[in-house]
Amino acid sequence: MNEDIKKALDYFQKMEYEKALEIFEKLLQEEENAGLLNNIGTCYFKLGNLDKALEFYQRGLKADRELKQLYKNISDIYVEKGDVMSAIGILQDAVSAMPDEDYLRYALAKLYIKDCHQDIAVDELQKILDHNPDNLEAKYELAKIYYDEGSYEEAAEYYESISEKLENADIFFWLGESYAAAGNLDKAIFAYLRSISKNEMYYPSYKKLGLCYMAQDDKVSAAEFFEDYLKFDTPDVKEREEIEKILEKLKS
Repeated sequence: MNEDIKKALDYFQKMEYEKALEIFEKLLQEEENAGLLNNIGTCYFKLGNLDKALEFYQRGLKADRELKQLYKNISDIYVEKGDVMSAIGILQDAVSAMPDEDYLRYALAKLYIKDCHQDIAVDELQKILDHNPDNLEAKYELAKIYYDEGSYEEAAEYYESISEKLENADIFFWLGESYAAAGNLDKAIFAYLRSISKNEMYYPSYKKLGLCYMAQDDKVSAAEFFEDYLKFDTPDVKEREEIEKILEKLKS
């Protein structure tokens, strides 16, 4: 790697964007290429100069129409400017030109979600899975959409699929939330327990386990998890008082 580029990237990593920009612009005088133009645009973006950033990203596209990061960066500029439609437009053009680029289609789906067009976002995310069935990001976004829309069984299906590849406390928690909302308390309990097994400090799962066991009329287990939940400093005064009242009833 060119020593000047290495130094500029090092400055960038340290968030010293003006120093990085100085080197990148010096290199641009020697040779203009899309990667360098993208780096300069990103420096201006980080420095808050959106117009200059857009100028260099667009120059980058003229140099290389297939550098996918440029499309995403331009869309980010439009989002920052409050022009979501233009942001969507640039990504639509990119996806049309490069339909197999999951990175671009995913970015487009995220913008549709931001613009409250979940139905179109679902279509784009499904196209990603048609092309790459193991894409965890697409599955995660679909799970969130289905949960928010009240399609809890579909949400659980995607969270379950993600959990097979990515054993994560947060994923297991939302798997539990999906099963609980769908009325399947046994599977919800199992998911919450798996969440704690991955991170014993994941306090929301303790409360949810208390509620699930209480719904199953298992007072002993419910009390146990409510007590564990209260050991954390997170619950506010009002919630702590409510859980303490529940505990009193469970033990009476």
